[in-house]
Amino acid sequence: MRPWNWPSGQEDDAVHRLEQRHGMPRPVARVLTRRGLDDEDLLAEFLNPRLGRLLDPMSLLDMDRAVARTWAAVDAGEGIFVHGDYDVDGITGTAFLTRVLRAAGARVTPYVPNRSDGYGLGEPGLAEAARIGAKVLITVDTGVRAVAEVDRARDLGLDVIVLDHHELGETLPRATAVVNPLRGEPGNPFRSLAAVGVAAKFMHAMASVRPGDALREAYRQALQLVALGTIADVVPLTGENRILVSHGLVQLARSQWAGIQALKATARLTASRISATDVAFFVAPRLNAAGRMGEAADALALLLADDPVEAFTLAERLESLNHARRQAEQAVVADALDRLGSEPPPAIVLWSDTWPLGVIGIAASRLQDRFARPVLLVSMDGERGRGSGRSSRAFPLPAALAACDDLLLEHGGHAEAAGFGIRREQLEAFRERVESLAAAANLESDPVPLDVDAQVTVEDLDEDLVQWMERLSPFGKGNPEPLFGARGLVLAGDPTRVGKRHLSLSFARGSEQLKGIAFNQGYRLNDLARGARVDAVFHASFDAWRGRRRVQLVVRDLRVP
Repeated sequence: MRPWNWPSGQEDDAVHRLEQRHGMPRPVARVLTRRGLDDEDLLAEFLNPRLGRLLDPMSLLDMDRAVARTWAAVDAGEGIFVHGDYDVDGITGTAFLTRVLRAAGARVTPYVPNRSDGYGLGEPGLAEAARIGAKVLITVDTGVRAVAEVDRARDLGLDVIVLDHHELGETLPRATAVVNPLRGEPGNPFRSLAAVGVAAKFMHAMASVRPGDALREAYRQALQLVALGTIADVVPLTGENRILVSHGLVQLARSQWAGIQALKATARLTASRISATDVAFFVAPRLNAAGRMGEAADALALLLADDPVEAFTLAERLESLNHARRQAEQAVVADALDRLGSEPPPAIVLWSDTWPLGVIGIAASRLQDRFARPVLLVSMDGERGRGSGRSSRAFPLPAALAACDDLLLEHGGHAEAAGFGIRREQLEAFRERVESLAAAANLESDPVPLDVDAQVTVEDLDEDLVQWMERLSPFGKGNPEPLFGARGLVLAGDPTRVGKRHLSLSFARGSEQLKGIAFNQGYRLNDLARGARVDAVFHASFDAWRGRRRVQLVVRDLRVP
């Protein structure tokens, strides 16, 4: 049973002060106080994430060199080749740079590789850049470890600008500029940027050198792409990311781009407001499906499409690929579970000749969520395999893979998600070493508690509270959606099953009923009945049904006391 951590019942001065000064409900004041946002200056910045609060992009190392070379290319009419990656962060970063650089007058050719081409900057992209006669190569979401590839680009007559956020290697590539927030001081405010966020800082710097209405408006509209990539890459939605995503979600909701409209239509997003959750669960998977199951270029083409017919054709193709992706992912997870047994090792390392390369990362994520331990899955192709790992910051993958460097062909990534290449004859030794490293780390495998931000009564759960929840959004890593807890809620009707796995609930609130949905808890159907009293932890949000907004509880867990 997953433990719940209830907050202290003590009311402090900060909670009362926030209630009185801002007229906010007490549960909201408690949430803000618990998160260290009771300082008036911090609170004002948090509740009003204005673009004017963005920090000076020129403080990033090499940014001045990147901007100078790019404006020189624009002035000279030189071709600029933008090379991204095949995930949502790389695809949106490529689309963002393409749209905004073109608004600045640049001649831009965008490019993303397929997963089968291998990760990052490679020969297919370099060959294409040389073929079209480009003079400047800008990488986004890749390049910081591409030492040999950048040297090859230089031999082809290309000046390379690297925009990346991945972990640095021992040697930086010999590029014209390497803009990566990890090069700065350990506490610098840009370190949590996604690659598309680094691209946004680059275009912010470009505009600061030569301000103009066309460039400024193109940048503002293209923030919808920054929101997509930042949310999909699961970086903290605080600081610079909070500002960029807040404005990007507004642009996403009102977008007139044919590609975005088609993407929202196939994802069935019709509301006037789009949340980070909508992006994470409905939009990003469809974009990712192109890179996982088909041609990543299809997702890029969709984000750049201006023709509605082309856009809807591409969106339907991504919809079909996303369906295939879900089926393939479920098959990999099922196969892995069959092979694991009841007591998995300290780290899960598995491989197969039948697993599609494009879904092993998300399958690893599902298994990591389930078992709370590192998971590394490998898709084999002959004598070589390519792997994808998921972990927690308690067991950072770059360090673990570096400790296996002698067994691997290549490796790279983030603390919680990384990729690697390996030969078949090294698989057993790799598994043994990773298991040994995880065992030595003594990782905690107990269920992660649900931390309740504030205890509430059913009377607290009104529209005013939920409207304040919207002001605290966007929610995600670093700014989780507040979790409320209530004791003794009364079920106003018998629960019903929604689909195959979910549970629909109604709670008594005076003469009214308060609706609730418990995802993946359909198995509790026969344990609950009208009139039962339950304790529950939940998020409070609006549900729009037939044009009418009403408060709804998204139940994370419940118990019959």
